[in-house]
Amino acid sequence: MIIIAESGSTKCDWLVLNDDWDIVNHEQTLGYNPYFHDEYFIYGDLKLNTFLNEHKHSVNKVWFYGAGCSTNHYSKIVLNGLERFFPKAVIEVEHDLMASALVAYKGEPCISCILGTGSNACYYDGEILTESNPPLGYIVGDEASGCYFGKTLLNAYFNKQLPEDLAKAFKETYNLSHAEFTAKTYSSARANVYLVSFMEFYSANKQHSYIQHIVKKGFREFIEKHICCFDNYTDIKISFVGSIAYFFQDEMEYVGSEYGLSFDEFFRKPVFKLMEYHKTLEAVKIK
Repeated sequence: MIIIAESGSTKCDWLVLNDDWDIVNHEQTLGYNPYFHDEYFIYGDLKLNTFLNEHKHSVNKVWFYGAGCSTNHYSKIVLNGLERFFPKAVIEVEHDLMASALVAYKGEPCISCILGTGSNACYYDGEILTESNPPLGYIVGDEASGCYFGKTLLNAYFNKQLPEDLAKAFKETYNLSHAEFTAKTYSSARANVYLVSFMEFYSANKQHSYIQHIVKKGFREFIEKHICCFDNYTDIKISFVGSIAYFFQDEMEYVGSEYGLSFDEFFRKPVFKLMEYHKTLEAVKIK
């Protein structure tokens, strides 16, 4: 069996295939980010997935693309956890930014962006991946990510800057005390995932003028820091991976037009395009 996995910091999609590249199953686990999870956590959490645990000895190849796997050190943490769990598999671990580049590339140089739990961007010419300005993580950076928008909403709520109707809706939805907020953001190993959870409020109130203002402001900040840094960025097709860009595509299109940008595709789950990429690549190798 073959597995292609694509992991953000919140969720990981596992596409399980037979040796003829037919889809056997599509599983989902927690997202594994080596900045927050060690190999023992990854191994232990995978054991909780019934299907993967029952079939782990039948897996002979795994391609894993993950958030945080940007250096050999951090990739090795994930690799160790996966090798413990899939003892018979040959495993390759790559950064999720490479996954975004592979699904966006169509034979011409492209800019590929991630807007999910975190955010990032790169230029890819089919061979060399060049990152935009360095990602600074959810505390300092991750502009226009789920974490960014979660922080912005919480800041406005506790500082009484939300419009009255939105503040009332937020209180009715979450009834969140300052003490609970502090505990979940400053005493939790998954604070970034907690912050992302408030994107449900954005979706439920998507048409509110204040939400529109926040979202478009975040998109402008992302574009200026992570797209405008590339030469000739207005002449290059730009694609997005991740639920933030996918569900707020109209807002991104609106803001992008202000900068003269040309958008190509918006992918919510790139794992299926990754399957097509690897299937094609393996077929070429056989020939």
